[in-house]
Amino acid sequence: MKLIEGITDNAVQEFILQVEDFGRVKIKLTYMETQLGWFMDIDAGIKIINGIRVVNSLNMIRNWQYVFGFGLAVQTDDGEDPKTIDAFSSGYAVMTLLSTDDVAEINDVYLQ
Repeated sequence: MKLIEGITDNAVQEFILQVEDFGRVKIKLTYMETQLGWFMDIDAGIKIINGIRVVNSLNMIRNWQYVFGFGLAVQTDDGEDPKTIDAFSSGYAVMTLLSTDDVAEINDVYLQ
């Protein structure tokens, strides 16, 4: 697991993740005030997924685990979804990049 640092309170932000055994993955986060939440686009080259709502989850992209192999987790202090523009910058929510091994362990232990 690797903590994704540097998520700010800007309503739109993009960053590149270097994913072990996969390569570069472009992430775009967009805060939508009218929806009280964050949304994410993932461009992994082999697959692009747009409009994923960022929620408190052990692996938000579990539906695509066999396409990507990696995962993205979000945890909040109280188990609620990150609903404010400063949810990540304030430390209330954290996003974590999950390796293939992390995804397998989460599936085996928590998601049976």
